[in-house]
Amino acid sequence: MRRRIFTAVLAAMSLLTVSAARSPSGHQPGFVAVAATPRPPLLDGAALIGPVPSNERLTIEVTLQLPNPSALARFVSAVNDRSSPLFDRFLGPGEFGARFGPSEAEVAAVERSLGAQGLRPGPVPSDRLSIPIVATVGAIDRAFRTRIDRYRLPGGRNVFANSTAAEMPTAVASYVQAVLGLDDIARVHDMLMRPRHRHPAQLPSQRASSSWSASAPGPQPCAAARQGVGFFGGVTSDVLASHYGLTPLYSIKDLGAGVHVGLVEFEPHAASDISGFESCYGIHTVVHTINIDGGAGSGGGGGEAALDIEDVAGLAPAATIDVYNAPPTSDAQVEAEYSAIVNTDRDQVVSTSWGLCELDAAIGLITSEAPLFAQAAAQGQTVLGAAGDYGSTDCYNPFGPAPNAGRLSADDPGSQVYVDSVGGTKLERTDVVWNDSAFLNGAGGGAISARHCMPAYQDQPSIRGLISSNSKTGCGGRSSAYFRQTPDITADAAPSSGLMIEFDGQWVPFGGTSMAAPLWGAIAALVDASPFCGFYGSGTPGVRPPGLYAIAASPFYSSAFTDLATGNNDYTPSGYSGGLYPSTPGYDEASGLGAPDVVRRGDMFNPGLAALMCHMYGRRNLAPHISAVVATPALRDGEIPVLIFGKGFLPVPGAERFLLNGVPHSQISCATETECRSTLPASARAGVASLEVVVEGLATTPPFHLQITPAGFWLASAHGGVFPAGAALPFGGVNVPVTSPITGMASVPGGRGYWLVAENGAVFAKGAARFEGSLPGRGVVVGDIVAIAPTEDGRGYWLIGRDGGEFAFGDARYHGSLPAVGVHVRDIVGMVATADGGGYWLVGSDGGVFAFGDAKYTGSLPGAGVRVADITAIARSAAGMGYLLVGRDGGTYVFGGGLRFAGSLPGRGVHVSDVVSVAVTPDGGGYWLAGSDASVYAFGDAVSFPVPSGVRAELPIVAIAPA
Repeated sequence: MRRRIFTAVLAAMSLLTVSAARSPSGHQPGFVAVAATPRPPLLDGAALIGPVPSNERLTIEVTLQLPNPSALARFVSAVNDRSSPLFDRFLGPGEFGARFGPSEAEVAAVERSLGAQGLRPGPVPSDRLSIPIVATVGAIDRAFRTRIDRYRLPGGRNVFANSTAAEMPTAVASYVQAVLGLDDIARVHDMLMRPRHRHPAQLPSQRASSSWSASAPGPQPCAAARQGVGFFGGVTSDVLASHYGLTPLYSIKDLGAGVHVGLVEFEPHAASDISGFESCYGIHTVVHTINIDGGAGSGGGGGEAALDIEDVAGLAPAATIDVYNAPPTSDAQVEAEYSAIVNTDRDQVVSTSWGLCELDAAIGLITSEAPLFAQAAAQGQTVLGAAGDYGSTDCYNPFGPAPNAGRLSADDPGSQVYVDSVGGTKLERTDVVWNDSAFLNGAGGGAISARHCMPAYQDQPSIRGLISSNSKTGCGGRSSAYFRQTPDITADAAPSSGLMIEFDGQWVPFGGTSMAAPLWGAIAALVDASPFCGFYGSGTPGVRPPGLYAIAASPFYSSAFTDLATGNNDYTPSGYSGGLYPSTPGYDEASGLGAPDVVRRGDMFNPGLAALMCHMYGRRNLAPHISAVVATPALRDGEIPVLIFGKGFLPVPGAERFLLNGVPHSQISCATETECRSTLPASARAGVASLEVVVEGLATTPPFHLQITPAGFWLASAHGGVFPAGAALPFGGVNVPVTSPITGMASVPGGRGYWLVAENGAVFAKGAARFEGSLPGRGVVVGDIVAIAPTEDGRGYWLIGRDGGEFAFGDARYHGSLPAVGVHVRDIVGMVATADGGGYWLVGSDGGVFAFGDAKYTGSLPGAGVRVADITAIARSAAGMGYLLVGRDGGTYVFGGGLRFAGSLPGRGVHVSDVVSVAVTPDGGGYWLAGSDASVYAFGDAVSFPVPSGVRAELPIVAIAPA
C-alpha cells in the first residue's frame, strides 16, 4: 500500500523562517532590524513605566537561521519513508550541526559581531542554532540598538520589553533568526486543571466510575490513593492502564525499561511527593533533574511537574524520567530548555505540558522552536505537547485580560509540525470530548494553526474527516496549501476523571491536557520497550506523527485508535460561541485521530497501537512460514500436541492464531521466532491437515500440509525381526545371515515405513521407505556398519561404519568422514543428520561428538568433563537443532536445542547395562530407551506400550525407531 504520509516537510519553517529585513530610513547605517524580534504587539494599550535599570542582568538567546531547511525537510521525510534507503537512519547525538546547522564560519561571524558590540557569547550547542548571552540591560540596549523598558499591561501586570525592533549589523543579520529574552510579556504557562475539592457526587462523570475496573498486572495503588478517589473523584494509574490497553504489556514484562522520557518543566517539584507516589505503587522509577539556566528554584511547585512525573511513573515505571527545569522568565529560557533536550539527545520521548496561545506567542520564539523540533524529528525523538485547556480558544485567560481571548487559536508548541499535539477527553462509560463549559472547568484544546502549514504526513484526504469544511487553505507551504490542524491525538484530561497524584503530601486529582501529554509519553515509552519493536527491528518509533497518520490512513485505524464522534471543544466562557470544533467520525479538531488503544481490547492477536507503530517502522520483512510440523498423537482420545518449526513467529503470548484447514482452531504458544506449540483436535488423528499460523493479524504463513499418523515405535532384532508397538503399522522384517546381523534401523518421516541395515551394509526397505542402494550392491566389502540415518524427505540415507567411514545414497550428500580427515577410531556407535541434510553428527562410545557439514557442535561428554565408555546411541530433535546421547546404563545427555532432558534410568534408580538404542518422540518432548532384552523405558511425553508379542523369541534387540 502506497502512502504519502512519510514525506513530512518543515512546513512551519517554510512559512515562518524570517530573514533580517533592512531597518527603516533614519536607523543607524550598517544595521538592519531583526524582523522576528519586533516591539511586542501585546504592548498595545500598555502604560510605559520607564527604562529597566541598565545594570540589571538578562539572559538572552541569539538564534540562528537554518542554511537549508528544505534539505532537512527531505531528510526527515526520508528517514520516515520505508521505501527510502535512509529509512530509520536517524541522526545520532552531535551529528545535526555538521550536517544541517549553520557553518562554523557563520557562527564565528555572529560571535565576533556580538563581541564587537560589547557582549560576551556563551557556549554554542552542538547544533549551532543558538548563542547564549548573559549581559546587563545597558549592554543589550547598546548592542541591539533598542531600549528595554518596563510597562504595565491593561490587566495590571508589570513586564519588560524592547521598545523597538532589535537591530544587528548588516554583515551578519542574514544568519540570525531572532533575539529571544528581550521581553517577558507572553510567558509559558502550564495546562493544568487543579482539583476543586468537591465530593464525587457533585461530578456527573463519576456516576460511571463504578464500571471502571483496574487490571493486574502492573503498578497497583495503595489504600491512600484509592481513598482519595473516593473523596475527590478522579482515577488511579491502574485504571488508566486498563482503559487504554496497557496492562497486557505489563503481563509480558514491558514496563518501559531502557527508555528515557524527558519532561519539560518551568517549576520545581518536591522529591517527597515523587517518593510518596512511588512508595504507594511499589515502584522505583529513576528520576533525574537537569537544571537549565539555574533551574526554576526550590519547593513543591504548583503541581504541574509532580503530575507529569507521576503520570509517566505510574504507567511506565521502568522508564527513566529526565526532568529538564528552567526558570519561566522569558522566551530565552524556553528555547534554551528545548535546545538542551534535543542536543543531549538522550530522551527517546519528550513531553511538554507548557505552552502559549499561538496568537500571543512571539514570532521569534515560534520560528526559533521550529528547527529544534525538526532536529528532534531527524534524531528520531517523539515530542508531545499539550493542546491547551480552553478548547478551540487557547488564548482565553480566566485570570486576567487576554487580547485574543475570543478568537480561535491553537497552542504552541503543540501546533509545531514535528510535535504531537495532545487534546483532552473525559472518561465516562466511553471516551467523550472534554468540555466542561458548564462547570468553568475547561475543555480539550484543538484548532487550526495560524502559523504553520499542514505537513504532508497530515495532509491525508483518505483519513475520514481530516480535510473538511473547517480546513483552511492559503498557507502556501511546500507540502500543502492547508494550515496545520490540531490536536493530533487525545487522552483523558478532564478534572473529574483526573489522575490521582501525591502533591504537597496529599492525594488529589489533577486534570488538563497536562495530564494527557505525559500519558501519551508513557505510552510511547512502552511502545519503544515492547517486544513488538524488538521483533520487527523498529528502533524506537514511540508515537512519532508520521507513524500515527500512516496507521490512520491504513485499514488498521480502528485497531489503534478509539474514535470520538460526539460533542465539541467550543469553550463558551471564552466568549466564542460558534460551535467549533465538533467531534465527528474520523479526524476532527476536538479529538484529533482519537484516543489510544495500545493493545486492542487487551488481545495481543489484534494489533493495537503498540504493535502497529513497531510494524510501521519495522526494518524486517514479516514473511512467516512453516518449515516443519511434528504431531505427537496419544493412544487415548483427545487433542494432539503439535510442534511447529519455521521462522517469523512472534514470541509474545497470544500474538498468533492457528488455522486448521482454514478454520481458526486454537491458541498457539511461540517460545521463539522459529518454534511454536499448539494442538490438533482428536478428529485430526489421521489424514492430511492444512495448517496455517496467523501472526498478529498482519501476516499468515502459506499452508503447510501435514500427514497425521498414529504414535508408536518399532523394535528391530539382530535377526531381522521387526515388532510394532502402539499404533505403529506392521511392515514386516527380513531374514539375515548370522554372519551379518542387523545393526541399525531408521523410520520414514511420518511413520510410513522404515529401513534396516546389516553389519555388512546391506539395506532393507519396508513400507514407504525407498531403497536407494547398499554397500554389497556397490561391491564394497565391510563388516562394521553400525547405523543408518535418512534424509528429511526420505529419498536417501547415510550408512556409518565403526571407524567413522560414511557412505551416502540417494539424495543424501557426503560431508566428510573421520578417515578422510585423518582420525582413526574404532568406536563410533551412531550417527544422525541435520534437518536440512546439510550435515551430520557422529558419536563414539566415550560420548565424543564429531560434526560435519552444517551440523553445529553443541557439546560432548569429554568436552563436559564426563568420562564414560558405554555410549550406545544418538538421536536428534525433530528440527535438528540438538542431540541426545544414551549410555548402556540408560544414562541420557542432552546437547543443543529442540530437546529436553526428561529423565534417565539411573535417575529413576533402575540399574541395567543393556540399553542399545533410543527413539525421540516427534515433538522432542520425550524418548524411549530400548534394552537388548526388549525392555522399553518411556520418558517425558513418550507413551508406555505393552511389549510386542513374539519379540522375546528373537532377541537381542538392536534398535528402536519412532512411528
